[in-house]
Amino acid sequence: MTLEEIYFVSQITSAITVVFSVIYLAAKIRSNNKILRSQGHYNALMLAQRPFEMMIENENLAQIVHTSASNPFDLSGEGWSRVSAYIFMQLNSWEYPYYQNIETALPEQLWKGANAWYASQARENAGWARFWGKDQIAFAEPFASHVKKEIQQISTQSAIGTDDVSESI
Repeated sequence: MTLEEIYFVSQITSAITVVFSVIYLAAKIRSNNKILRSQGHYNALMLAQRPFEMMIENENLAQIVHTSASNPFDLSGEGWSRVSAYIFMQLNSWEYPYYQNIETALPEQLWKGANAWYASQARENAGWARFWGKDQIAFAEPFASHVKKEIQQISTQSAIGTDDVSESI
């Protein structure tokens, strides 16, 4: 075998090795993407679940959260502070899948279900409207506009108790 033939064989061998390496790396990346999507799914579920666990564990919290859903201005002081913290946690639980969806890091079905549920809360829960009227500054764009659009759909001013809230929305 001549030196030139050895050179061509080594070039072909190198090219084949590179092709196999690229195929191997693509398979590893695909596998890692699945793992990351699975972790994102788990994280979204854990964030969403925690506020419900708190209500199950604490009857007083469940009562004031229930009151705030229809009559948030019946709560003041400590009760409203607790509900505000609870709503803040729920909004954080919505924000996480919102951004994960933008990055296509969550299964689309999880996003659709989560967004539908949270959007219904934003539209129907007067406590969320009261919270948003004062504390929306805690959330940045584009998520803030996403929530605002849903909260603006709340059916009547009487459901949220005052016109002051609607002006800040």
